[in-house]
Amino acid sequence: MLKIGIVGVGHFGRNHLRCLKQSSKFKLVGFYDIDADVCEQVQEEYGVQAFSSFEELIRQIDVLDIVTPASTHYDYTRKALLQNKHVFVEKPLATSVEEASELSGMLADHPVKLQAGHIERFNPAYTAASPYLDSPTLIIGKRFCTYNLRNKDVSVIEDLMIHDIDIVLQTIKSPLKDIRAQGETVKSSSCDIAEVTLEFKNGAIAHLSANRIAETPLRCSKFLQKDTEIFIDYMNRFTEINSMNGKINGHVVNGKKVNGQALPHVIIPEIQSVNAIEEELNTFYRSIVTNTPPPVTISDSLRVLELCEKIRQVLEK
Repeated sequence: MLKIGIVGVGHFGRNHLRCLKQSSKFKLVGFYDIDADVCEQVQEEYGVQAFSSFEELIRQIDVLDIVTPASTHYDYTRKALLQNKHVFVEKPLATSVEEASELSGMLADHPVKLQAGHIERFNPAYTAASPYLDSPTLIIGKRFCTYNLRNKDVSVIEDLMIHDIDIVLQTIKSPLKDIRAQGETVKSSSCDIAEVTLEFKNGAIAHLSANRIAETPLRCSKFLQKDTEIFIDYMNRFTEINSMNGKINGHVVNGKKVNGQALPHVIIPEIQSVNAIEEELNTFYRSIVTNTPPPVTISDSLRVLELCEKIRQVLEK
């Protein structure tokens, strides 16, 4: 088992803590948080050791799991890499392309594994749809959440839309041609609502909407491709594939009975009951022990950050 420690045990950090506490691959040594009261509370509630400093924690572990505000990701990751620790860091990898590029460059002198947490790639609704995704010409992504104080050190682009940007870049294999964007700052110091259209050189288009002050949460995508429409509900873990001519990717669709009703041109894939956080941490573990690239590469994370930065620049014009 690899010895792992967590820095940051807020809402999402506690989700990581619960997964790692029962992991058969990692031994959770402990955690560190800058809030001493939170440290005391989490240590008492979960029976996991709280360390009094980041430096004390880093000396005791092989792997660091960073679940802190985005503005601190670069600093914690850099310190861990200098100590030759493997690092899993929640998205974004850093808050600028310059910082992320520096972290990537450090891997030449510190041959450890570094992975950013793009969790929707491990959402079972997305993995169920993946075999059917084939050169979509239109992607519509909507990602809304109600207002909270977390992650307000970055804009809604790096906070929410980054997930859909990652999915778009995974499914549209073409250089970007144009960006159109508009946004609004309402409750925080940066953009809270954004509407973005990405046009690619192969003619594909992605319309992305993100809102972190919405009344009702929503996380879904629609993919239109030749003769097929694919819908993914990430939040409710539901996927539907609709064939317009009885074929998907050239294969005849025999249909599937759903609730006893035959749907000749519709596939409702069975969604696996898995924990996406556990899945991404387990794949990171495998990349360490097999010395293979993580499933979310640093190049992937850099491409996502580069596009986030370009969108921000358009919004700021």
